[in-house]
Amino acid sequence: MLAFAAGAPAAHAQTLEPGAWSGVFTLPSGENVPVTFDVAVTADSISITLHETQMGAYPFRDIRLDGDRLRFRWTPGSEVACDLTRAADGHFEGPCTDGEETGKMTMLPPEGAGGSVHDTRH
Repeated sequence: MLAFAAGAPAAHAQTLEPGAWSGVFTLPSGENVPVTFDVAVTADSISITLHETQMGAYPFRDIRLDGDRLRFRWTPGSEVACDLTRAADGHFEGPCTDGEETGKMTMLPPEGAGGSVHDTRH
């Protein structure tokens, strides 16, 4: 069961903007959980940690950015694999599954980043 432990433009196509991203993790039940992401980028690696107000921090593992496709794993209870796609406006969105249930993750670039969008749902 997928539980939350209690739930670009062409110029940026090969990179992630470092900094504080915002977003939403949608549980299989449809509940939206607001989250933030700390994104760090070096010449040869990407580090992303998801933060959720009540449950804490979850580092992503096996992060792969292939063009406009961002894939990673994390463990908010059970092992979850996510496969996100970058939209034309720079945000990423896609399914996350533990093999039994599927939720969705949305990642919005830092404010002021090229191609960023602003989340008006919060």
